[in-house]
Amino acid sequence: MMSDLPQNPSFQFDLAKIHSSPLLNCVDFNSELDSTNNRALELSKDSSIKTPCLVLTPKQNAGRGRGVNQWWSSEGSLTFSLIINPRDLNLSVETWPKISLTAGLAVCETVRALNHDLSLGLKWPNDVFLNGKKLSGLLIETAQNQPERLVIGIGININNSLKNAPEEIRAIATSLTDEINQNLDMTDFLLNLIHQLLEAWKSLTIAESMVIESWRRYCILTDRKITVTTGTEQLSGDCLGIADDGALLIKSEAGTQSIYSGVIDQFI
Repeated sequence: MMSDLPQNPSFQFDLAKIHSSPLLNCVDFNSELDSTNNRALELSKDSSIKTPCLVLTPKQNAGRGRGVNQWWSSEGSLTFSLIINPRDLNLSVETWPKISLTAGLAVCETVRALNHDLSLGLKWPNDVFLNGKKLSGLLIETAQNQPERLVIGIGININNSLKNAPEEIRAIATSLTDEINQNLDMTDFLLNLIHQLLEAWKSLTIAESMVIESWRRYCILTDRKITVTTGTEQLSGDCLGIADDGALLIKSEAGTQSIYSGVIDQFI
């Protein structure tokens, strides 16, 4: 499942190295896709597909975020999805809500390994911020007829400078190349991240308290006034951080509430 890769060093992948990685049991490379999650969800219907399975493209045209949001990407961004079977990682259904935060944590740790001076943070429930701007977004979905499989979509601005992005994007997002003034090896970064993802998810079963403390250490919302939309309701209050079960804790006039799903509209 491969096609020719455009010869541009800003998003060149070493496909032979990726295919030979012991981290993966399946690699689906496409020179262009609307969404890696869409492709991964389609592949997930095939019970013969072995996991972890990587769906990778250098050019994603319609990447999806939470709700109606879309992931803006350009040449040099890293966009991929992983199909996993949580059972293979000894993850019970009860731990599934923690998988997104832990994936964000893996992104933080992978980037921090490049430069310990970078200011990284988690914006609950599924964004990674670098120096105050969005660097990465995540989207987790379940395959329709394979409920034991999860699809984790990740977009990271790596070698795609945002200098030519729309003004509204430049105001809120950044890329690694803009922050560290160099291009990275896309293959090495990808494989390092996949390793971090798998190890972080395994840690949910063997060292959960350490993972939880890491969430809290990286959380950029703690002690801030935030507004979150959950379904048709909107709640404002002081963020008290992240609970052990992955919920966001908000203190408002109604008391302290646990938010398990929502979109952060504002934080100051």
